[in-house]
Amino acid sequence: MIPLYLFYELFLEDKNKGVIAYSKEENGEFSKPQIAIEETFHLSFPCIFNIGNDIYMIPETGSQHNIILYKCEYFPNKWYQVRILQYNIDSSDTIVWHADDGLYVLASILQGSTRNIQNYLFKLDTESLTLKLLSKQKACGERGYRNAGLLFTDGGKQFRPGQNCEDGQYGKSTIIWKVEENSKNYSERFYKDITIDDIVLLHKQSFCGVHTYNISKNYEVIDLKLLTSNRLCNRIFNILSVVKHKLLRS
Repeated sequence: MIPLYLFYELFLEDKNKGVIAYSKEENGEFSKPQIAIEETFHLSFPCIFNIGNDIYMIPETGSQHNIILYKCEYFPNKWYQVRILQYNIDSSDTIVWHADDGLYVLASILQGSTRNIQNYLFKLDTESLTLKLLSKQKACGERGYRNAGLLFTDGGKQFRPGQNCEDGQYGKSTIIWKVEENSKNYSERFYKDITIDDIVLLHKQSFCGVHTYNISKNYEVIDLKLLTSNRLCNRIFNILSVVKHKLLRS
C-alpha cells in the first residue's frame, strides 16, 4: 500500500512564522509533524502537484510579494526553490490543477487586506516553468473567493473550496463553489456553505469557524478555528475519516 502523507502549515511560536510540515499515515494514525521546508519568512498553504514524474510545490509566500515554485529532490523532506514564478504580487493561497489542455494555477490576490480577494488565473508552461496570466476574475470580495483547498471531484462534479471571511472573521466558514469550466474559460457558481454545524465533531461548541477543506479517497482534512477561553479564535487541524454526514449532499 502506498503511504499517505499530509502536508500543512506548522506555526512555530518561538520564531513567529509558519513552516511547511508533513505527517505520515500509519494504521489510521498520523505521525508527529516533521519539517519539510523552512525559510527565513512565513510559509503556509502548501499546494503539491506533479509534472510527469517530478513533484512540485507552491506554498503561500505572500510576505515576499511573489509566487515561488519548489521542487522535491527527495520525498518527503528535501525541497529546493526552482524559480520565482511571479514578482511583485500580493498573492496568498494558490492552487494548481491538471485540465485536458494543460496545467492551470489560480492565485488569490489580496486587495488591500487578507480577506478581500480577487483570483487571478494563470496557465503554467510545463517546459519553461513560467506563468501566463489568462484572466482576472470579475468577482472580488470576502465571501469565499480566497482559496481554501484544492479542486476536488465528487459524484462526477468538480468543486473549489473558498474561505468565507465575512463580518471581519478570517475563516468564518468554507464556501464550496461548483466548477462549471476548469480551463482557460474558468467559471464557477455558489454551491454550499460549510459551517461548524455541518461537521460531525465531539465538543462542537469549542470551535468557531471552518478555515480550509481538502479531501482524498479515505480522508477529509479540515482546518478549524478553535474558540479559546478568552473568546479568541485560533486555528487547529482536524484529520478525520470520511464523515457519515456527506458535506456535499444538499
